[in-house]
Amino acid sequence: TLTLISRRSRYRAGTRYKRRGVDEEGHVANYVETEQIVSYSHHRVAFVLVRGSVPVYWSQPGYKYRPPPRLDRDPAETAVAFAKHMESEVLQYGHVSCISLVEQTGKEKVIADAFLNNIFQLDSP
Repeated sequence: TLTLISRRSRYRAGTRYKRRGVDEEGHVANYVETEQIVSYSHHRVAFVLVRGSVPVYWSQPGYKYRPPPRLDRDPAETAVAFAKHMESEVLQYGHVSCISLVEQTGKEKVIADAFLNNIFQLDSP
């Protein structure tokens, strides 16, 4: 049996193009935890995947023609919120692997770079 359970966060919920980034508490927009459970005979395994907006302060003003995203706060403020987000992930799940689905070139490069810079700044083992 395959069971999928998705849990959407109540923090920073909103439509995809209207809610972006992170807040002061480290909550990201459109955060979803999906748990996949496989059961066979008397065995059960589970895997959890989480996704959400890139945990930096950013926005994408306007909705027509996919305008380029912009960073909304300075790097020091962003680093604090980013660290809060990552700390909560580690507390909840233990080891965390991050995969960026943001375009590494073009319009989204500014977001991709901010994400990578904050990952490198974390004091993580």
